[in-house]
Amino acid sequence: MDIASDITITSNIAETTANGLRYAVGNVDVIIAADVLVASRDSDGANSNLENSTLVNNGSIVAGDFTTLQFGVNFIGNGAITNNSSGLIVGYVGVYVDNGAFDVVNHGQIFGMVGSGVLLSTSGGTTLTNDGKIFGELQGVSVATGFTDGSTIRNSGLI
Repeated sequence: MDIASDITITSNIAETTANGLRYAVGNVDVIIAADVLVASRDSDGANSNLENSTLVNNGSIVAGDFTTLQFGVNFIGNGAITNNSSGLIVGYVGVYVDNGAFDVVNHGQIFGMVGSGVLLSTSGGTTLTNDGKIFGELQGVSVATGFTDGSTIRNSGLI
């Protein structure tokens, strides 16, 4: 489903080949309501390569069949991702952020079924705050080598 304006998603989305959610413009806020499933079999659960995308997840985001690299959430460019206590994000890699400053907040559960739970491949002041659970088959949280410019990881949960 292409997203072109602020929206609260209140019904399930199940895609086969397309991303479950794809931000079509920047500066858009998306809220996924509790008990709502956003899923894609062959692509990312939620995908944005646009500036200032915001995602608040209260439901479930599931990506792929775990045989190829699909991200539960894949954000490139500045933005914010909040996974609330009822939220679940699952993918080959759970959450991937790159190329900008991000606020990633997890109060729920994030699973990387083959790779990392959260992959921070960015620089520019990214903050990961976790008081939920982050699991990855390879690593709970993976940090790129350039992650040294004021970026922060705060953990009071389980990684």
